[in-house]
Amino acid sequence: GQRPRRSAKAAARTAHQVAQRFPWAAPAIAATLAGWVMVALLGTGTRRMGTVAQLDARFWQRLWRIVVASALMGLCLWGTMHGLGDLLSTPTIRYAALLALILVGILSYFLAAQLVGALRLRELRSVLRRG
Repeated sequence: GQRPRRSAKAAARTAHQVAQRFPWAAPAIAATLAGWVMVALLGTGTRRMGTVAQLDARFWQRLWRIVVASALMGLCLWGTMHGLGDLLSTPTIRYAALLALILVGILSYFLAAQLVGALRLRELRSVLRRG
């Protein structure tokens, strides 16, 4: 209905106001607002799907592990970012440094999720096989 459309318009209006006051932060803030609007829209839309779209007990049992794996990934990214230092802003190699940062994020989350039990390789394989 009408409610999600209004919240999307309010988010767009807020993003525009922030962009005028803080132009350097506007892309990050707009992406964050868009993400939260999407969460609200998905939450509203999945309610109509019934139990098919509800989070199961397995998710709730693993939630703390997912949070821990995310925090470990954040620490790895923070350390890598500081390790790369000026390489992230050097015109000739900043994209390679950014790619390295992205790869560290992917690998560190995967490894941390495996270590704390947030993700099981066997389950990932079965999901990928099902397509």
